[in-house]
This record gives sequence, C-alpha cells and structure tokens, in this order.
Amino acid sequence: MRRRTRHGSALIVVLLIAGAGAASTATASADDGTGIPFTVTITEDSSTPTPTPGTSVSAGTVFATPAASESGGSRASDAVPGDSTTGAATPGTDEVAVSPVLFVGGVEAAAIPSLDPIDGTVDVWLTVRNAGATPIDTTASFALEGAVLHNHLDGVDAVAVAALQPGESRVVSARLHHAGQWTLLTASATIAPPAAQGAEAREVTRDALVVMFPWLVIVGLVVVVLLFVLIRVLRAVSAAASTRAVTA
Repeated sequence: MRRRTRHGSALIVVLLIAGAGAASTATASADDGTGIPFTVTITEDSSTPTPTPGTSVSAGTVFATPAASESGGSRASDAVPGDSTTGAATPGTDEVAVSPVLFVGGVEAAAIPSLDPIDGTVDVWLTVRNAGATPIDTTASFALEGAVLHNHLDGVDAVAVAALQPGESRVVSARLHHAGQWTLLTASATIAPPAAQGAEAREVTRDALVVMFPWLVIVGLVVVVLLFVLIRVLRAVSAAASTRAVTA
C-alpha cells in the first residue's frame, strides 16, 4: 500500500512539473507583443525549468529601410545645371538663352583703321554654346552702324553655324567694312532661333560699342591748328615789319 502511494505521489509531481512548463511556454507566447520573451526547457534529469532569453519585436516598432547607394546616381538636389540627366541648362557668365539649350555670349569687336578714309574694317565675333544632347543648326547675322545716327554701314547675313555638337562652344565671326571716320560705332550679331526647337526658341541680338580711330579727322584738326598758328605768326611778322617801316 505504501509503494502505491509513493508511486502515485511521484507521478503527480511529474505531471505538475510538466504542467508548469506548458503554462510558462504559453505565457511566453502570449507576451511576444509586449514583454521580454523567454522559453522554458525541461530535461529528463532536471526537475527545475531553465528559462532562456529570446528576441522579439515590440508592438509598433518600425524597421528603417537601408538607403540606396548614391555612388551610382544623383539626387535632384545634386543635379548640376546643364546636366543632361535633368534636361535643364542655365546660361553662363554673360550668356543669353536663344533656346533652353542654346546660349550665346557677348559680342566682341576690334576696329582696324584703313588708309582709305571711307573704308575701315571691324572684326566682330561671339561664342555660341550647345548645352543640349543633340546637334543644333542655326545662323548668325552681323551688322555695323553709327552709334549716334544709327546709319547702316555694312552687314553680313546668315553665317552658317552647322551641326553645333552637344557641349560644344563655337566662335562665329565676320569682317565688316565702311566704318570710315564715324568714330563711335555699334557692332551687332543676331542669332536665329533653331527651327527644330519651335516656340521654345527666340531670336537674340547682342551688340557692342566700337571706337574707330578717326585718323582723317585728327589729321584735319592738326592741319587747321598749324594753319592757325602759321597765320598768327605771319601776321605778327607783318605787323613788326610795318612798325619798323613807319619808325624809319
């Protein structure tokens, strides 16, 4: 009778331990959303359950997605003006936009006097730049006129600017004549809008003030001054001679 009682007591203890382990495991599973998880391992030769820490994610936790590498591309804020990846371009120093991708710089000119007083030449040039991704065809027209009276002196029309390549800057020039002795001149260049760019393009005219040395005018002034001095000297000599003649 005592043996049965001992065996029964031992069986009850084993069942209680197993029940406690199952309850602990259920509690850990229920706490996965809010507490610190753990598991209970029960071995055959251990009467005490051993908790083992685990890992869990608490409710409401958000994992950040790793940022993509920037070595293979650029962001909008990193775009360089005129970069072909953005389709945008901006004019440089002293440039004016003919179209969103075609820019023209300022006019420069050099006056060259001539021995022919009604001739005189002016070399005019400017730079056009293609900031787009395709070749551009356009033309440049040059004109020379008096800066005061705006009288037309000479002009060259439709100088071809053919197949201006992407990223290329090209100097377009012309030699204009009949500057004469006008001294103050206005040299201008007009870039025609590329037909392929439609309404986005516009005609642009740039000009510059040119000073031509008026050598004929200067020579004329020098001659007038010399004649004036010579006349004064001759009059003085004549007056002195008359005075001596009277006193004699």
